[in-house]
Amino acid sequence: MSEIKREADSVLGGVVVDDDDDHESEDSLDEHIDMLRSKLRNREEELGKLKKSVWNKDPEKRTLYVGQVDLSTTPDELFFDVFRDCGRIEKIAIHTDPYTSLPGGFAYVEFSDLDGAEAGLKKHNINWRGLKLQICHKVPSPGHSIPPVVRLDAGLNLGMPLRTGPTSVLTGSPIGGKGGFKGNPIMAG
Repeated sequence: MSEIKREADSVLGGVVVDDDDDHESEDSLDEHIDMLRSKLRNREEELGKLKKSVWNKDPEKRTLYVGQVDLSTTPDELFFDVFRDCGRIEKIAIHTDPYTSLPGGFAYVEFSDLDGAEAGLKKHNINWRGLKLQICHKVPSPGHSIPPVVRLDAGLNLGMPLRTGPTSVLTGSPIGGKGGFKGNPIMAG
């Protein structure tokens, strides 16, 4: 029994345990353990609050990806029909294709705080306009915390000309003066 008390004494940081009165020392040891658990809970709560205050400043942490969005959806409809009860929203961006200007079927919703984003995450898989919305945290943009992807095919030529932009089907020359094939295109003579 004294070996266990010595080990507890070293772990708990100097609690003196008397061998004379086992019952009384066990009570004081239990009280000390409860006090340490209480301190640990308080520290964990403080750490959680600190993390939340830091994350609230980063818009990447407060932004949600919303997939399976109906192609005719406007940001106002998405707000009023889906996210109205989730808290204050800073912006809603519905993705459109840069070449065709057609909707891409997904959106990003930036909340003003983490609590709103957490409430928005609870809307995952809800049915809206006949589609199940896929809601999750936004993947950070390159340059934030995810390193750029290394292309496995970089440097491979495989005997084919490298294409760097749109080209004319007839001549192989660049359209708009940018890009095109590097080198001379092969033309049938």
